[in-house]
Amino acid sequence: MKVVACDSSPAMIQVAARRVRETGTKAVDLRVLAAENLAAIQQEPLFDGIFSNFGALNCVEDLYVVGENLGRLLKPGGTALLCFLGRSCFWEVLWYLLKAKPRKAFRRWQSAGDTAELAPESRVHVRYYGVRSLANIFAPSFRLRSWMGVGLLVPPSYMESVARRFPAALKVAEWADLPMARCPVMRGFSDHILVKLERVGL
Repeated sequence: MKVVACDSSPAMIQVAARRVRETGTKAVDLRVLAAENLAAIQQEPLFDGIFSNFGALNCVEDLYVVGENLGRLLKPGGTALLCFLGRSCFWEVLWYLLKAKPRKAFRRWQSAGDTAELAPESRVHVRYYGVRSLANIFAPSFRLRSWMGVGLLVPPSYMESVARRFPAALKVAEWADLPMARCPVMRGFSDHILVKLERVGL
């Protein structure tokens, strides 16, 4: 298996390079490349699969362009597993309402998205998509095969200090998260959603 791994952050690529060295694998090609610039990958054979994690695609300016470029890179019948921040996270609404911050509690519901401050003087605009919107954005190159929630019962990382106070409850949440996050109604309240897309024939 050969992997081309891309990130817009040189620091993240350095972390990945260190981990690749530690595992001794030689089949990972690391590139500093933003998702918006995937068209720069031109000389590679078509890929069997594509994976994006941690809501990176929520932060791109034009997801339609990304979808078109991914379609050019993937074999017909190939799978794209894309993890997005969901439109309605139960834990986030509860957490920020308890902190009397209603704007943050419902920020994912804003049609224009929201600006997140990652660090002082470092901000990124985040857009939140429903599954139906994603299916439309990635069509006609892809068809939606399935989707599930990620982080329905397990709280988001910014609640870690609280979650660690209740290790038994956290363990139960981890055990039940996967089956619950597949339930048709419940999965929509997860922190992230994992969308499985299939590349349709060229």
